[in-house]
Amino acid sequence: MKAFLISVVTFLLATAAFAANVTIDNSKKYQKIIGWSGGGWAPPLNSKALQDEIIVESINDLGLNGMRGGVSIGPGNHIQILSWDDTPLATKTWEWDNDDQDPNTDLNTIAWSTSGYATTAADKLVNLRVIPFKNLVEQNGDTFFYFSGENEGFKGGDYGGDVPAWMLYNPGEHIENIISMMVYLRDIHGIKTTYCTVDGEPGYSDPFTPSMVAERTKILVSKYKAYGFKDTKITFPVGLGQKTCMEFYYGFAN
Repeated sequence: MKAFLISVVTFLLATAAFAANVTIDNSKKYQKIIGWSGGGWAPPLNSKALQDEIIVESINDLGLNGMRGGVSIGPGNHIQILSWDDTPLATKTWEWDNDDQDPNTDLNTIAWSTSGYATTAADKLVNLRVIPFKNLVEQNGDTFFYFSGENEGFKGGDYGGDVPAWMLYNPGEHIENIISMMVYLRDIHGIKTTYCTVDGEPGYSDPFTPSMVAERTKILVSKYKAYGFKDTKITFPVGLGQKTCMEFYYGFAN
């Protein structure tokens, strides 16, 4: 009983010690929430009607107005994708093999139809997922935003195969892979990348260290001006778990 009373007193003292008055100043604005987003991936074997219904409910019922990814750009993801009518969308993704062994290819003048990029598969995925989502958001009078974080195909292990050497050990090629999709989406489909991250979901079968991602983020930013992405923001890697997030936080800080 005595031990119990001591515990109660200790708890009350601790509560009193940490008590504080909090004043909220509504005139101060630190950041603006522009909306809510969802992943662009949808089970490809769903019927077309079901996929359309998912888009409608995501926007009209849940209030989403943004999309993360929607088109895989990594070399190991979605190796065989079937659309709602069972026609193959892709046997290879955006850049399965290195496109031309040159990380400095001018993407402003590239001939996409004869390039090493899987544009046909990308077009089908954009038209199936991204365009209908974007159109409905804008029909509702809201602003659509696109987050280029769909690079889980870069992962190794059980997520889609090992990262190829040309991407893992050549930062320039890695960034060319990312920015080539941004240029293609904008120039061919009118989809502006609002936010971009070099590494989606670090900590999940991921060979990229904080120092590697920090180096590649600098390269990505250096490419922005040449390709007209002055308004596209860089987002911090969305780590899986507190430990990974803090590792990347301190890794970037150093």
